[in-house]
Parts: sequence; structure tokens; C-alpha cells
Amino acid sequence: MERGYPVMLVGGAGSGKTVIVNDKLESLNNELWTVVNVPFNYYT
Repeated sequence: MERGYPVMLVGGAGSGKTVIVNDKLESLNNELWTVVNVPFNYYT
């Protein structure tokens, strides 16, 4: 992310992909970034 490249996380259900992304997004400066969570799942 710091280099401006897309990131793709791959892993089975329950492996922590969402937790990793949420932790990173929460650590960003609120004055510089706005985070919007749009949940996707198997059906979307």
C-alpha cells in the first residue's frame, strides 16, 4: 500500500484477512483518509 500498488489477500475462511485489513485502515491518519467499509461476500 505504501508504494501505491494494489494488494490482494488470499486465505481460507477464518484466517484473519478482514482483521488485517481493518487494523491497517484504522491505523491511517483520520485527517488524510476517509475509510468506507463495503462488505462483499460469496453472493455479491
